[in-house]
Amino acid sequence: YADAISNMFFEEELDLKDQVIWVHDYHLLLLPQMLRTSLPSAKIGFFLHVPFPSSELYRIMPQREEFLVGLLAADLLGFQTYDYARHFLSACETILFCEVSPMGVEYNDHFTEVCIVPVGIDPAEVCAQLNAPEAVRLVERMTKQFEGRKVMLGIDALDPTKGILHKMLGIEELFRSRPELSEQAVFVQIGLPSAQQTESLESTELEAEINSIVTRINSDLRNLTGRVDLEDSIQYLIGGPAMAMAHILALYAVADVLVVTPLRDGMNTLPFEYVVCRDEMGKCAKLVLSEFTGCARSLAGAMLVNPWDTRDVAATLAKVLGTTLEKDDDDDLADDDDRALSLAAARMDDDVKAESLWPGVRLEDPRKAHTAMYRYVTDFTSLDWAERFLGRLEDTNRNRYDRVEERLEPRPTMLSDAYARSERRLIMLGLEGVLCNPVALPELLEVSGEVQHMLRVLGSAPGNLVLIHSPRSKMTMDLCLGHLPVALAAEYGTYVKWAGGLPWECTLERPVDMSWEKDVLRVLEYFSERTPGSVLEPKQAGVCWHYRDCDRGFGGWQAKQCIVALMELAKRTKSIEVCIGEKLVEVRSSGAAKPNLLVLSLARIEEQAEQEAVARLAAGGAPGGAPPARGGG
Repeated sequence: YADAISNMFFEEELDLKDQVIWVHDYHLLLLPQMLRTSLPSAKIGFFLHVPFPSSELYRIMPQREEFLVGLLAADLLGFQTYDYARHFLSACETILFCEVSPMGVEYNDHFTEVCIVPVGIDPAEVCAQLNAPEAVRLVERMTKQFEGRKVMLGIDALDPTKGILHKMLGIEELFRSRPELSEQAVFVQIGLPSAQQTESLESTELEAEINSIVTRINSDLRNLTGRVDLEDSIQYLIGGPAMAMAHILALYAVADVLVVTPLRDGMNTLPFEYVVCRDEMGKCAKLVLSEFTGCARSLAGAMLVNPWDTRDVAATLAKVLGTTLEKDDDDDLADDDDRALSLAAARMDDDVKAESLWPGVRLEDPRKAHTAMYRYVTDFTSLDWAERFLGRLEDTNRNRYDRVEERLEPRPTMLSDAYARSERRLIMLGLEGVLCNPVALPELLEVSGEVQHMLRVLGSAPGNLVLIHSPRSKMTMDLCLGHLPVALAAEYGTYVKWAGGLPWECTLERPVDMSWEKDVLRVLEYFSERTPGSVLEPKQAGVCWHYRDCDRGFGGWQAKQCIVALMELAKRTKSIEVCIGEKLVEVRSSGAAKPNLLVLSLARIEEQAEQEAVARLAAGGAPGGAPPARGGG
């Protein structure tokens, strides 16, 4: 698939800087990386329509790194809600150990921006379909069918995550507590085949459970009311090819309340369609939404429930129907007043006013709630969603593509040619992050056998000076690399040990003042005791506190507090400087200037050249003029 897209661009000889590729949903999580490999200058956007799981759930996936790396090849990632974006950022931080911010993720020298762009619908198209002759006919028929009863509607895909079973349990609790509502209200549940649904055991079992609950509720209601002729208060239909969009829109139009209670969901635009249909009919939309659906925070006028709390679902539905879950002594009198109020409202010509006068109404201003929801649906349409995402993608790091073109391609031959021409070579390498992985505990530093072999070959070659530098202590450097023919620089070059079995020497002009060490250790030990996983590393010219192995959030927060305390100490003593590194905080003497390892190394090369020239003269060799010139480093 990625190759087909790439070939299309190549065959048409398009300018990649002007091309936009928009990838959609979880099926294509790996596609951005594949496209970036073949089309490095293309503008790639990815939008995830489904929820992104929390990092604690995501991290159990065997392919967790591959999916994240695939997504991070895109220039812009779009999510439905801030929660989903936050889960993604947390997963990148805890699994890939990369730097994240609310703006995006930095990974492998590529910054991927993150944006929140919830999807919408086309309200004009919904209204047009609702006003079609077929839909109008169905609305009239359903209005007569449900006359005298409040209609609660549920429309969900037949998927376990949609919470249909939990919704049914809430409906059962409602009718069990208030059986008289069975004559005043009806609940219609439509089960739509899921886009990914197949004839599986899971889907078959789900349908069987739903049918079982519906049958049980209707049977129990007949027993409770003593009416065998009672029409089913729960009507469950499976929507298939025979159920056209006109049927669904007609149900939206006549439904007094829409109940959507998924256990976890994306944006779910069905409530948007419901709000538009009710507004087109001149009625108020009343929504009961799960707090776990994406649109729950967008539709401010909806009533939110926890689908796992059956009692909460039942109580909220009772409130929407103008009653309470528990019947009290004054209910009979209240019911008479409610019926009178309902009859008076029904006689009014003003449909909107009648809509706000539910029997026993206790909702706060349904008209304002409906207006707020309708304004959101009409402001954030599907067209607006596409324009906002593509606009962000166009603006995302405009200069990035210029930098890609100007970047020098790797030329291994350039380096090898310079190496062959030179008689003297200086090779400087860092320890952690270059030769081995960074760790907190010094004793866990491990340079692989393959890397050690390469260092041994380079260090033994005539004319080479290989210098390994690190902020670690002399003892740690000796344990890791002391047996190799390379020079070592410890504690940022404060101590240097040249190859050939020479002892360590201090590069500072005067001894290091460590009179402050006791006070600093007191502060660092305080935070070490309160930060599980942190490590304190005393050195001869400083003290280092590592929090690499701590919980990332807590460790970073503790480090900020530690830095504040150390800065206060630095103001008083005026003899220390606080340095902030990668997952570490280090304290050094303020009077000690950091040695210039490059100057020291070049001076060492020149000294070695002079010693070799003198040795040749002493052995009776030809002077050969001046000592050999220094080669490229």
